[in-house]
Amino acid sequence: MPPHSYAIHRLAHVGNYPGPRPSGTRSSMEGDALSVSINPDAWRQIAHVRGPTVVLERCDGRPGRFVDGRAALSSAIAWGFSAGLLHEMPAWEVSWLDEETGDERFVLVNDRKTAKSWRYEHEDAVIERTTVAVEAGAFQVDLVAAFGTSHEPRHPCCLPELINRYIATTDPEADGVWYDDQLDPDGLSAPRGGILPHRLVAWRVVEVRQPADQDRGLRLG
Repeated sequence: MPPHSYAIHRLAHVGNYPGPRPSGTRSSMEGDALSVSINPDAWRQIAHVRGPTVVLERCDGRPGRFVDGRAALSSAIAWGFSAGLLHEMPAWEVSWLDEETGDERFVLVNDRKTAKSWRYEHEDAVIERTTVAVEAGAFQVDLVAAFGTSHEPRHPCCLPELINRYIATTDPEADGVWYDDQLDPDGLSAPRGGILPHRLVAWRVVEVRQPADQDRGLRLG
């Protein structure tokens, strides 16, 4: 069964709009996709982004179709292995309870010594040996991608490019990927998505607001 998808008419990109560009040009949390949202004011607060708010619509007036990134993740990982883009390697997982949010948090590291060092900051942390999927050619865990909570999969390979590439290959008519995260700017969370590079030609800029203008009042979604 195909992953769930969202139909969205209008989206905003916060920052300068680069226009269509080749796949593999990473520029945001969405990897090589153009980062977009329906809550640009929240993302200004979260990411401290300067520059204009660029509002986009599809050229044909139809809503864009955005695949649920988290629902697609397990299929993307299986596809990555079968396509030779991923391989498995040993790692160490350190997990602890975040007293402020109640979430279990974790980090994946390359060796036991590094894992034990996390106990200086989290005395009750649990350390376990595990295996993780990483990009082909990688032989250590990328710490930038190895943090998470109990709500997220424990695979540092799951950079946005993997999901983007999976969707672009298996569902090329999809406009992009969407992560329906909780709207909580103070907690650094808000819904977000990305328009895939090969689909940017199907979108047009309909409004540009400068940073001095308020994003509130924009009709998005």
